[in-house]
Amino acid sequence: MEPIAVDQNIDRLRQALEHNTRILERRNKLDGDWRVLLWRGLLVGFGGVIGATLVVSIAIKLIQPFESFEGLKPTLERLTDELKRN
Repeated sequence: MEPIAVDQNIDRLRQALEHNTRILERRNKLDGDWRVLLWRGLLVGFGGVIGATLVVSIAIKLIQPFESFEGLKPTLERLTDELKRN
């Protein structure tokens, strides 16, 4: 490799490193305090649990009326039992 090409690669790597450093510094300013991040994480996790619970309960309620059809009854009963158990 020629010295000029190596110098150009070093300059490009330096520019990329400076760019990434600016991005990380900006992100750290936006994130702020660790306590805010902790609360945000807890609320997102709690919201996910509540959302999943609602989706499963709605799915169970929507499936139950179709259990009266004889052809679908065994499959739908197993599905609703599995959803209720988990």
